[in-house]
Amino acid sequence: VLERPASVWTARPSFRRFADQGHELFHMLLGPVAERVGAARRLIVVPDRQLHLLPFESLIGEPPRPDRPLAFLAASHAVEYLPAASLLGPDARAGSGIDHVVVVAATRGSADLELPPLRHATDEVHAVLDAYPEGRVAVLEQEAATLDGLTEASARPIDVLHLIAHAGLDVVRGPRVLLHGPGGAAAWLDVETLPRLEPAPRLVILSACDTARGELVGGEGILGLVRAFTLAGSDQVVASLWKVDDARTSVMMGRLHRELRAGTPPSEAMRYARSEMLAAGYEHPFHWAGLVLYGTD
Repeated sequence: VLERPASVWTARPSFRRFADQGHELFHMLLGPVAERVGAARRLIVVPDRQLHLLPFESLIGEPPRPDRPLAFLAASHAVEYLPAASLLGPDARAGSGIDHVVVVAATRGSADLELPPLRHATDEVHAVLDAYPEGRVAVLEQEAATLDGLTEASARPIDVLHLIAHAGLDVVRGPRVLLHGPGGAAAWLDVETLPRLEPAPRLVILSACDTARGELVGGEGILGLVRAFTLAGSDQVVASLWKVDDARTSVMMGRLHRELRAGTPPSEAMRYARSEMLAAGYEHPFHWAGLVLYGTD
């Protein structure tokens, strides 16, 4: 692992440029408080405008050098995001155990929408199942991965809802997650249908593409699925800033759930999951920085 950055450094000039830019951005955004950031282990980010689209985990705190790993914030800090500083407050459900996990794997894709099946979704489902004792995880997959099935599952309070599916941005309805409908039709989980989940899951993991996107409104942040789950009562949401690689995501999610099962707070669990990806040789943030955590532990 220690030798890997040197080989990437030599073989990929674009990666060297990215590393230099990551370090420059660190100083532009966090330079005035770099000493305080260095002394902390947890970073709560309230972004503005286009910074909503930047994962601060990809910033590099030390000058990049080919003889050492890049000093990503992802490896040293637990990072959480809030749309406004006014939302900082006491941790309402901190310390609660995880007794009910629901995994929805809508994996078949859609020929009409030109969406292929998710090839590695089964690996991700098994990674979640392996993280918890038998009986704590309910899996809705194949034809059971429906909006009605998810609504029924939410009758018992959900501690962790993990959605594995295609997602996209609709010009009218905003970000939405593709579930299975009757007769092979598409069904959508979006800001209009989300209120059917009552009570709202404590932690929501949107393991799909672009689920953190939406309409960027000045002073309000991004209006989309993350905001909708938050307003519905979810404490925290993991969502994606770009199109994620489902093969790499399954590895990261396995570590995330093992940490959650052990009682690790979600922000720290995300840090451990990213660190495992880095240790496995996936230095480029494309593989691990797109999934970010909204809400505080």
